[in-house]
Amino acid sequence: MPATFSLIILVAALVYFLTLVVEAFTKGVSKRWGLELALLAVVLVGLYSLVGFSAAPQRTSFGPGSDLAAVVLMFVCVMLGMAARYAFYRRGAFRWSTFLKPFCISPLVVLPLIGVFPFGYELQVEQTIYFAILAFQNGFFWRVLFERAKDST
Repeated sequence: MPATFSLIILVAALVYFLTLVVEAFTKGVSKRWGLELALLAVVLVGLYSLVGFSAAPQRTSFGPGSDLAAVVLMFVCVMLGMAARYAFYRRGAFRWSTFLKPFCISPLVVLPLIGVFPFGYELQVEQTIYFAILAFQNGFFWRVLFERAKDST
């Protein structure tokens, strides 16, 4: 797993863990809280045992630096799309935990985009903008994507 993507997954897991800690202090510990914490630990241990988290990449995955910049841009646009979805569908008071939890799965939403990204190919500015718009759209509709995947299984 590339070092940058490993770092993104670890940061997402840390944000999720911090939202769980804040929920524990504000709402108290519940069965759901314990289940979420246990699932987070299982996922991290599973990822580590399968691919490992290394500070140095074992291979060059993204080619030239411009590819990495485009991937980072897509990741940021996915998170902006998730934030826009929260603002668009929000009912009632703002809650940090509800706002931050979707960011924790943002690496999963970025993965399909990375799969179709033409690495090693010199992208034009318009193509980079198209990938950024597609990333924003995937971030905005992340919940629909997961619900459709759940219905088909």
